[in-house]
Amino acid sequence: MLNRQSLTIKPCNHNELTPTKIQHDYVFTRWMGSWEHRFSLWSNRSYSDALLAYIGKIYGQQANIYHYFNRLWNESLYNTIDELDVLNILIERLSKIPGTKASLRKRQETSRIDSRFDELKSIFDKNYNTRFKISTKFNSNELINKESINSYFDLGCGNGLITARIGNYFNINKEYIFGGDVFNSNNQQITYVSIDQNQSIIHLNDRSVNLITCLVTLHHIENIDNILKELARIIQPNGYLIIREHDCKLERSILTKYLHFIHAIMIIGHIGEFSYDYLLNKNEKLTWTEQKKKIIKYTKSIQYKTCQEWQNKLELVGFDLLAIFDYDLNKTTNPQRLFYALYKRNDKIN
Repeated sequence: MLNRQSLTIKPCNHNELTPTKIQHDYVFTRWMGSWEHRFSLWSNRSYSDALLAYIGKIYGQQANIYHYFNRLWNESLYNTIDELDVLNILIERLSKIPGTKASLRKRQETSRIDSRFDELKSIFDKNYNTRFKISTKFNSNELINKESINSYFDLGCGNGLITARIGNYFNINKEYIFGGDVFNSNNQQITYVSIDQNQSIIHLNDRSVNLITCLVTLHHIENIDNILKELARIIQPNGYLIIREHDCKLERSILTKYLHFIHAIMIIGHIGEFSYDYLLNKNEKLTWTEQKKKIIKYTKSIQYKTCQEWQNKLELVGFDLLAIFDYDLNKTTNPQRLFYALYKRNDKIN
């Protein structure tokens, strides 16, 4: 996906000290690897459990993940390795277990897509069984009118599989199912749209679509204000925008570090958009030191924002909030503090 970078869930008490703003210099690198109690991810039971559960799920090792981690944890007591080193060693060991690569492929090709589509379907269809709760007051008649959708753009479409699935749900012809990213996945089910990140330009005409999705994409975009203006430009009046994001401040907190480690897992394991990067450069054998620098550089660029901060920015360019979809914690967990928000383009011209 794009070189990236509400659930209005109240944070649990994870015994964190008051977060401090990240200074994007050597302090960031030290913080990412730090075992210091207030910064240590692996020493924080709630977040380490969440991270191990995530790793176990995608590698199909839910039953064995603690066995491998506990062995590594004991080894780390006698070695001068940092927290990112532990993550890398754990993933390397899991990758050698028969069946783990097949589990990763299944997640990328089916499981993740099915899960995301089911979530989006609950926004499109208010009668659909869902694990969401709606945390804002809204008129149910303002939820998306399926019959009104005949053109669709997915910002940060990656391989385009989710994009095609959504477009097909609305019975949209391929010519009007647009997927935008910094690379072309050559998915024949969608129409690829190039994204000029340096100039913050989306190569679509004004008012050319009436539905846009940005699924954990916006926090990866450096020139976010310009891209949001582009989204407002290409969408028709009364068109819908759906975002999926983390409700997270850009702070040096355990939550932020946890989210950075989720991205590190994807880089180390060549998952998602990083699988495409891996295929392009598969003959390039990076040492762990080189890959670690890549992780640091990438995660430093991520610009997390709270649900309210996203709302403030989107309202400035002409989007009105209709509803925020929270994960129902009685049905699922949400350590990444993910949420969906549904917006509607007003008729003001910016």
